[in-house]
Amino acid sequence: MGIIQKQAIRTTAITIIGIGVGVLSNILKPLLLTKEQVGAIGLLDTTSQLFASIFCLGFPQISFRMFPLFRNEKNGHSGYLLFGIFLSLVGIVFAELSFIMTESWVLGDDASTEAVQMISHFIIPIIFFRILFKNLDIYMSMLMNSVIGSLLQDFLLKFIILVGFLILWLDWINYDYFVYIYVTAFSLPGLIIVIFSFVKTERISLPSKSMFREKRKKEMLRYGSYGIFASLASILVISIDQLMINKMIGTEASGEYIIMYFAGSLVGIPSRGVKRISYPILAESWKKNDFNNILSVYRKSVQTHTVVGVYLFIMGWALILPALSLHPKYMAYASGIYVYFFIGLAQLIDMMSGVNAEILATSEKYKLNVYFNLGLAGLLVVFNLIFIGQWGIEGAAGASALAMFIINAVRWFYLYKQFNLQPFTTDFVKVLVIGATLLILLEVIPLSLSPILTILIYLLVLTGVYWGLILAFNLSEDIKTWLLKMVRKLK
Repeated sequence: MGIIQKQAIRTTAITIIGIGVGVLSNILKPLLLTKEQVGAIGLLDTTSQLFASIFCLGFPQISFRMFPLFRNEKNGHSGYLLFGIFLSLVGIVFAELSFIMTESWVLGDDASTEAVQMISHFIIPIIFFRILFKNLDIYMSMLMNSVIGSLLQDFLLKFIILVGFLILWLDWINYDYFVYIYVTAFSLPGLIIVIFSFVKTERISLPSKSMFREKRKKEMLRYGSYGIFASLASILVISIDQLMINKMIGTEASGEYIIMYFAGSLVGIPSRGVKRISYPILAESWKKNDFNNILSVYRKSVQTHTVVGVYLFIMGWALILPALSLHPKYMAYASGIYVYFFIGLAQLIDMMSGVNAEILATSEKYKLNVYFNLGLAGLLVVFNLIFIGQWGIEGAAGASALAMFIINAVRWFYLYKQFNLQPFTTDFVKVLVIGATLLILLEVIPLSLSPILTILIYLLVLTGVYWGLILAFNLSEDIKTWLLKMVRKLK
């Protein structure tokens, strides 16, 4: 088994475990914190992520394109590690100054945002360590060691937060001390990866003059500028709704939104692994001009993602209210169930679009992805300004679904017109019909039983009916093949 395959398996396993740890934390969060406290710590994460992503100064994109030119263990990769640290420190200075100057504008300065204002100073150290982590994680990945970054970000960070919640639950600490644990969780990965980077670099040397020849400086500036805009576009898509809700309504509303947003985002988790794996396959297909394989990957991703996504969306919608009914503190979030509906729908729309973004990213038109993401961010800002004022946090979630639909429709149209790639088939329509029918039945035949019994019935009946129809009509060849393989193994 090759090093890439080994690391891919380990990284996937760590990610899955991390998701489970994150789910446990989010189960405890509403029980132990007020909505304002949930919103405040969530904004520590969102705001630091925004500034850290922008002020990495495009180092990840520079490294993807240029590190192979300097790879040489004997000369310390031409001093690439110290170059990365220097660029990170420059980015940190600009990030911290930018945050300090825009803090009141980003986080608000009135009574409705007081909860986050009281702890906003913690954003400064988190930005510091997040920039170091983001840049040196890329450096470690270029050294063929992507596991350490995944272990720190996807597991250790979430595990420390879970421990913090458990200690808070046992009443050993109060909220103020929990915030210190939360900040430590986001800072520690950056510190550890700095140490690992020095340990894994056989020879530490200063950046060589060859890195800064005229031609290479221009390339670095070009890739770095592209990287800054790419990071800005990507992070705005993730964070803009939470920041705008906090500014327009308040931190308490942001807390309610964060909880329900997490529930809706679970719909899109299965597609992440497929999208990551598709990159090398699509890149190789573009290299060979193998449009048949690109279309095959595109169609299979659309169909498989749609089958899985529709099931998760329906199950989530069926179970969310009974699940919230299990505890009075959960029921305090029940007024925001349509946040789940629209965020889950946005995730489903993205899944149903398959690997359209990855096809563009691996083609010669890769820069278009930045424009599409900037367009998505722009639509989100405009729609949020309109919808949040009209419908509050449900409006923000609806804005996400509408913006996601528009951008993915434009992406599909571009790929169809430019490359004649059409991924949608009659099987796709059949899955949507099955999903819509089950959603309608859920509304017209409600269950008036205890929450636990309702959950069990929905799990058994919906799962049996949905997957029975999918297999009966053979609506996903990949899933059917996988199931048959599992059956053979069990036998």
